[in-house]
Amino acid sequence: MKKQDILDLIQAGENSGVEFKLRVGSTTRRATREQVLRLFGAGGLLHVETLPVSGTSLKNLDRARLENYLQDILDEPQSLVSDAEWSERLHGLGFLTTDALGRVVCTIAGLTLFGVAPRRFLPQAGLRVMAFAVADKQYQALLDVVLDGPLLGRWSIEKGRAMTNIDEGLVEKFVRTIEPFIAVESNEVDRSFRREKVWLYPLEAIRETVLNALVHRDWTRPVDIEVTRYVDRLEIISPGALPNTMTIEKMKAGRRTPRNPIVLEVMRDYGYVDARGMGVRTKVIPLTRQFTGIDPHFEAGDDYFKTTIMARSALDSSKQIVPEKQKVSDKYQDQGQNVPEGVPKDVPKRALVQQVLSLIKEDPRITYNQLAQRTGLHRKTIQRHIQFLKDKGLLRRKGGARGGYWEVDVPCE
Repeated sequence: MKKQDILDLIQAGENSGVEFKLRVGSTTRRATREQVLRLFGAGGLLHVETLPVSGTSLKNLDRARLENYLQDILDEPQSLVSDAEWSERLHGLGFLTTDALGRVVCTIAGLTLFGVAPRRFLPQAGLRVMAFAVADKQYQALLDVVLDGPLLGRWSIEKGRAMTNIDEGLVEKFVRTIEPFIAVESNEVDRSFRREKVWLYPLEAIRETVLNALVHRDWTRPVDIEVTRYVDRLEIISPGALPNTMTIEKMKAGRRTPRNPIVLEVMRDYGYVDARGMGVRTKVIPLTRQFTGIDPHFEAGDDYFKTTIMARSALDSSKQIVPEKQKVSDKYQDQGQNVPEGVPKDVPKRALVQQVLSLIKEDPRITYNQLAQRTGLHRKTIQRHIQFLKDKGLLRRKGGARGGYWEVDVPCE
């Protein structure tokens, strides 16, 4: 049976005269469209990444990123001009398709790789990043943000094939977002008057695990990939069971069973993922073992796959580490001062303060709303952060609300 025949059959539903049923225990019930897609996908008869995304069109793909891919990554000599030329080429690559009504729309692969705000049409295309100060989830989070954007960054390729990122993709956004929560600073200052950053997790192992989740996720599951940092561990949960006959043991041994081959190949073209497809065996496991002394833990469920990486205690470092949390009142008492009016009783995690300072240093004209969006915090919380930093003499405002800018008085790294 061809892919189009399967899609036509599923799309027609009851009108096709064919009914798909699912046996659960002692009962039999009609299978949902997602369950049918999952069954055909598990059998290798259908790749869900090639399905059409309703409401999209060619204009929902980032043309600059597509040109970057075709000309700089694939070295195609001829540039495309008309929409017809683009449509034909992207159909061939699997980024566009034709839906049941004959309309040209994006595929799941095309939208997630190159889409402009893909979550608008595919809500599960985001990456949810959370951080908690305790060992379990609670109502109040240090960070809770859903990142949106195409998987691929835009890159400038120089002589000798050196690549420089000029426009972040989802992977780069994730690394920038999670970094303040997986590292702390030493109390000691080096010869350059900078504080050394002490990592509590192996960043490269985390990046590789998240890349695997993005590349191999099950698109029939309408939930985001979740990355959650707790006080003692970091968990990455990818929607969907392991594909086909894959097991944890086979995965550790380097076995490859791609669920989304189009996404995988494009990510390989850029060098995001290992061409051999052995990132777990050659990166995640050895890097985590070397860094923390404990192997990552893998858990395969019926509708998820979870990787857990334990933290390396800050006490393992020979340097004194800045504590993650300290009350404002304690800081001012240490200096023989009273707590200024309006300063919140509890300062946010040092990592959050560091993140706000870093974002301001990166863009001195950044607004409160932009800071709230980048950090996942409420606007009023950002205002309290800013007031605290101003009171501490770490930050000052130059000019008015519209044309003004921020000045940071301390190094942010």
